[in-house]
Amino acid sequence: MQRGPTIWTASLVCPDRRYDPARRRETADFQLRESWSSSRERSWSILVHRRATGYWQKLLGRCTHVDRLGMLRRISTCPPGVTQQQVLSINPNGTYNLDCKPDVPPERVRAQRDNDLVRSPLQKLQKPTRLRQASTIFNLCQVQALEPVQLLRVQRAGSRWQYEVCSEGAQALEAFGEKRIAVVSICGMRGTGKSYLLNALLDGMNNAPKFKVGSGSGDGTAGLWLWSYQDPEEEHAPVMAFLDCEGFGNDSDRDAQMMSLCALLSSVLVLNTKGTLHDSVFSSLAQICRFAEHMEERGQEVSRPALLWVLRDFALELRDAAGHTMSSDEYLEQALHAADARGAGKEVRQNLLQFFNHRSCTTLVQPAGAENDPQKLQDIPYPSVSSEFRAGVEAMLAQLVAICHSHPKMVGGQSLGCASFAALSKHLVEAMNESKQLSVKGAWDAVQHTTCGGLADELRGIASQKLKLLKSGQALPDGTQLPMTDEALRAFFRNQRHELKDRWEEQAVGDEEVRKEYWQELKETLAREELQVRQQNGRLADQQLSQSLKLWQDWLDNSEGTIEEGEKISADLGKLLEHLPTTTVARAGRAAIEAAARRVAGARTAVVATVEQSAEAQRRALAWGEQAAKLEGNVRAELEATKAAIKKAADRWRQASQSKEAKTVELQGKVAEHEDGQQQLQSAQEELEEARARETELQVLNRSSQEKEQSLQQELEAARAMASKASAERLASQRCNEAAAEAAGRQNLQLQEELREAQVELQRAKEQLRAEREELKRERESHREKHQEKIQDLHVQLHAERKALTEAHDSNRTEHQQLLACVRQELEEERKQHSESKEGTRGQLLEHVRHIGTLEGKVAGLNTEADFLKGRIAELQDTLKESEAHMFKQSQGISSLRKDLDKAKTESGHARAEGEERVYKLRRDSTRKLQERLDKINTPSKAGCFPLRRGQGAPFKPRPPSR
Repeated sequence: MQRGPTIWTASLVCPDRRYDPARRRETADFQLRESWSSSRERSWSILVHRRATGYWQKLLGRCTHVDRLGMLRRISTCPPGVTQQQVLSINPNGTYNLDCKPDVPPERVRAQRDNDLVRSPLQKLQKPTRLRQASTIFNLCQVQALEPVQLLRVQRAGSRWQYEVCSEGAQALEAFGEKRIAVVSICGMRGTGKSYLLNALLDGMNNAPKFKVGSGSGDGTAGLWLWSYQDPEEEHAPVMAFLDCEGFGNDSDRDAQMMSLCALLSSVLVLNTKGTLHDSVFSSLAQICRFAEHMEERGQEVSRPALLWVLRDFALELRDAAGHTMSSDEYLEQALHAADARGAGKEVRQNLLQFFNHRSCTTLVQPAGAENDPQKLQDIPYPSVSSEFRAGVEAMLAQLVAICHSHPKMVGGQSLGCASFAALSKHLVEAMNESKQLSVKGAWDAVQHTTCGGLADELRGIASQKLKLLKSGQALPDGTQLPMTDEALRAFFRNQRHELKDRWEEQAVGDEEVRKEYWQELKETLAREELQVRQQNGRLADQQLSQSLKLWQDWLDNSEGTIEEGEKISADLGKLLEHLPTTTVARAGRAAIEAAARRVAGARTAVVATVEQSAEAQRRALAWGEQAAKLEGNVRAELEATKAAIKKAADRWRQASQSKEAKTVELQGKVAEHEDGQQQLQSAQEELEEARARETELQVLNRSSQEKEQSLQQELEAARAMASKASAERLASQRCNEAAAEAAGRQNLQLQEELREAQVELQRAKEQLRAEREELKRERESHREKHQEKIQDLHVQLHAERKALTEAHDSNRTEHQQLLACVRQELEEERKQHSESKEGTRGQLLEHVRHIGTLEGKVAGLNTEADFLKGRIAELQDTLKESEAHMFKQSQGISSLRKDLDKAKTESGHARAEGEERVYKLRRDSTRKLQERLDKINTPSKAGCFPLRRGQGAPFKPRPPSR
């Protein structure tokens, strides 16, 4: 058992130059604290409360974590290394603002250890579950200085009350977007400690933001106050919103409207009362629980909240009329079904039974002994309240978190987002101001039309901006630019539609018909703009193509144009045609063919003229040949004379070459001697430079040795001074140890006397515990018998459900196989009938496409059935969770049953995925066969056609079925 701290407080005057620049004496309060750890080790610490700074500072001992006084240790990079500082605030980016320095990163702060926390008995006994404990869900680092904001403001307007949704609260909810939300509202009579309980649930006593706590004479909360939170480690967990409602008892109409509004907005409604459930409690709620007067019930548009009745300051043992013990939930049901209820109390009981389908109850003892004033409780540190109260609060928080995670706020069968929740609250408040019944259907219709209309306008603006940029001829960030092929443009439109559809499915709120209506309007608007983009694509393609065709025409018209130039122009034209639409390409091909035809006609005329010129040239060549034969004889005689003169000149050149070679050998010898002399001179210079470098290094080493000698002498002198100082300190320490030994001896005698007294008290406590243990053992045996019976019933029910799920799974698998066999048979028959007639084949293939749509409808029906099975599995899981709270020791058996349910759920999911995959394969094969057959049908004859380039044609694809 953990023992609380013992505190002695004293005031004295002490000098402090650190916190008083004028070196004046300041008054400070000192506390001597005695604390006990879990290992029964006692430690002492002295803390000083400086009135100049307004916080406590530890003087003796070391503080190693953020304690309840708001202190922490900052790890500094300079001496003394670790200092204790005051936390002023926490920034949204996770850094701390300390009194000595702002924006201190978390790695510079020593975190709190687990063994330093005040743990309740419930936390010590409970095993780890999937949901974290309350102490780890809402800690100071995760909250990040979020403060409660007002969501609803109430003002008097003449004889009526005027309600208004505060912009701060609405903005806090809209900041979460369309993330799922779960709402916990706490209501009750004025002065019953609702805000104090909510602060305890949120761990508000540990420097976290607090809801305002009123005094005993008046209520501290006005309207509705909101505190929202999302666990960063649970990605799919809903946003938890806690609403603190004003205390009832001021005006009956105002109280009834506030109660009805909280009931409609909440996932869990916490009703806070004091004492037991007797007739006076139900009578006091008669004017509040008038749900029928303020709410219009049509079907199940909004999910009914769960009721958690909290009985405060409850210290009685729950027993029935026969004297048997019962749980708090059984006590609540017994009070609601009381047969002797009369008057207003009976009507309240009936209203609660009709409105709340899920009801539970919990009891809490007094937080701090006989202290009942909320204002005084606020001043008491949270660790100082009773451990039984803290254990009850933590168990209550764990229960609320479990309910909110499994049952978020829903409207019309779908989860409600935070932004939609804010919009729904505004419409309900408008109805309250107009004194109308709170119709969730009407408010929800307005919300979904407003949200879908705004989302459609936003998506239309995004898509229109891209299309306008394309029409202007500019490039998009991803490189898309006009002109482009028809297939590429269709792919761009298709991708844009898919992106818009994904955002629509993610952000659209409302019924399926409303969302389809707005989506259809958005598609029609985009279709008109897409048509304009297609027309602009053709115009831009014609402009670029006209420039390229002009170059082609110029080359054809240029008689001096080379083949290389023609090939280059043709290649550029071909690359351009690959990025142009089909219509433009057809016009370009026609123009190119006409220009080439004109060029061929001109070339034929030039060839005829060239043939005639060639015949004339041959006749001239024969005449020139005869003249050349006559000149050949004269030229040969002159050539013989020239050859003899050249031979004589060659002999003279050979003699000159021999004399030149002799002189060249002599010159090379002299050059080699000169190079050897230069190499010897260079080596001598290098040796001189090395000698100078060695001399410089020796001088540097000499100076460094002198400096080291001087530093060693200085260190020797400092060591001698430190040795003399250590000797003096050792003598002082010996004297202190002797004085401490004498004090320890006196204290040891005193502790021995206290030990003898404690042993006597311990003996009496053991006898009392032995009697209580026997009584608890008898109660445990009775509870065990009841739990065994309930487990047997659950086993039988679970076996029946599992058998039903197995049969449903087998029937689904058989139906899937039959559908696939029928589809294969029909495809085979259609393939045989295709050879008879092409026109008949076209009709059959279109009929087959419609048949695929029928199969998709069947698959959708199977998906609906699978969703029903999932819902049934979810109900079974809820049943197991409710029984888990009463069967802690039998958790292993229930966990094995839960694994079986998960296995059945997985098999159902596999069957669904297998069916969808097979239908997808059939659809893909059918589409491919349809494409091949239509290609064969539409293939034109080869005569008189201009072949297109590969990849220019646009294949026909059947229209995909609507989602």
